[in-house]
Amino acid sequence: MSSYDKVAKVVAPKKQALEAAEGEYQAVMAGLRRKQEELAELMGQLAKLEDQLNSSMAEKKRLEHEVRARGAAAGVNEQVWETFSTPSLDPCAPAPLLAFAQRWINARSSWTAPRSSSAGSAARRRGGPTAPRS
Repeated sequence: MSSYDKVAKVVAPKKQALEAAEGEYQAVMAGLRRKQEELAELMGQLAKLEDQLNSSMAEKKRLEHEVRARGAAAGVNEQVWETFSTPSLDPCAPAPLLAFAQRWINARSSWTAPRSSSAGSAARRRGGPTAPRS
């Protein structure tokens, strides 16, 4: 009996400590499960954002290709394109854009729209100047 008493005195505090540790463990595990659920939700959001980024990058490449093709058709050389498309932290950053616009305007200045034969008659109806008919 005395050995039972000694064992009970030694084991009882250890059982109490075990129960307290198991309660603390359960609380920590519940917190861990919540954090894992939050992580899974955030990973889902990240996957959606990555998909959106990839589709946006593909659209950007497609648009850049289209702009380059149109620029090539309009006679814009690659150096102008690189100057225009490269981001700059220079306070004079609009300068390449202005240079590009000026070249574009100059290239278009020699182009004239075809006129229809009704243009002269519309000007006559308004009383404006027209070229004399021969």
